[in-house]
Amino acid sequence: MGNIATEFQKEITGDRGSALDAYRRVAYGKPGLFGLMWFECVTSMLGPCPGAMGMILRRIFYRHFFEKLGRGVVIGRNVTIRHPHKITVGDNVVVDEGSVLDAKGPESTRIRIGDNVVLSRNSVLSCKGGSISVGESTNFAIGCIVHAAGDVILGKYCLLAAGCYLVGVGNHGFERTDIPMMIQESKSVGITIEDDVWLGAKVVVLDGVHIEQGSIIGACSMVNKPIPPFTVAVGIPARAIKSRG
Repeated sequence: MGNIATEFQKEITGDRGSALDAYRRVAYGKPGLFGLMWFECVTSMLGPCPGAMGMILRRIFYRHFFEKLGRGVVIGRNVTIRHPHKITVGDNVVVDEGSVLDAKGPESTRIRIGDNVVLSRNSVLSCKGGSISVGESTNFAIGCIVHAAGDVILGKYCLLAAGCYLVGVGNHGFERTDIPMMIQESKSVGITIEDDVWLGAKVVVLDGVHIEQGSIIGACSMVNKPIPPFTVAVGIPARAIKSRG
């Protein structure tokens, strides 16, 4: 069947220049090798730096790479940052150790993080062609993952317990059997989660879902349909069991 690959695979392995240039497109995004080398130098030296000194130095030097980095931001050790010029971070945000802010993709894709957001250790915000917007005072516990092929929007004051996965990526087509599923058409709608929503541990939210204000999703549930406001839902798939208030 010849050389078959997804769009991302073509971006990093296709015949589009040197391996270094492919790495620049994926990791840094802006043209020119000097900017890439400066970004790599700063992040490789300061990324693993521990303690208060590392926190202060990252705040000073990382600021020049971001679209905006607000006041009082704390970036922990070994945080992976891709296409920082498309990332906006509000005031008093915490990005804990081992987390990923990945805004790669078309120039229109963005990561926007509001004030007072906490992104706990080993959490991932990753653009796959869509943008990610996080409202103020939203809290991600350890190991949360957000993938966005369509836009993923989280409101204010949301709570995401450990291991939540927002799958803002559509399903690949599988009707044809003569070509691999990985290159069949995939359509993504995106995910919207309104203000004051609580997702329990290891909740999975699929593409196209809209969870309205004040709802609670029980631990280990899978959400594949819209959830009305102030609803408590549990199960696989999640079903409403009662209303709040």
